[in-house]
Amino acid sequence: MRRRLAQGLRQSDLAGLIGGAARTISELESGRRAPSDRMCRRLAEALERGRDPVAAARTEVELIRAAGPALVVFARRRPPRLRRARETEEARREIDATIAAERARRAAATAKFADLFEGELRAQARRGPVGSAAEAFPDRWPRVPPRRGC
Repeated sequence: MRRRLAQGLRQSDLAGLIGGAARTISELESGRRAPSDRMCRRLAEALERGRDPVAAARTEVELIRAAGPALVVFARRRPPRLRRARETEEARREIDATIAAERARRAAATAKFADLFEGELRAQARRGPVGSAAEAFPDRWPRVPPRRGC
């Protein structure tokens, strides 16, 4: 109350600065209502407007100490942009892990495929050229019907 009066503010003026009602200011000053930590912050910013942020922080601390055990503290949520950034980072990590797993699976399949044919390819190379891969590996090559009209 003394800070408000020292600045020549009425309750309605202070209420307008914090976006509240004059009745709220009256209840806070008379002790009929316990302030919240958010309300203390808004009051400090309004009372110290135009001054440096350190003064507003000191005023906020004084208001919180004055409220004592009656202070109402609401659970603080993370700002939306921080939550989104964290969720985006988690999604990226999940996608990166999926891509890495798929690359590892493909590399293993390629290595297995190369191991299967390595011996047969060497044997075919020793024997000489063959008409086509389908003739060289009839059991492993899919049967494709011949093209017509080409």
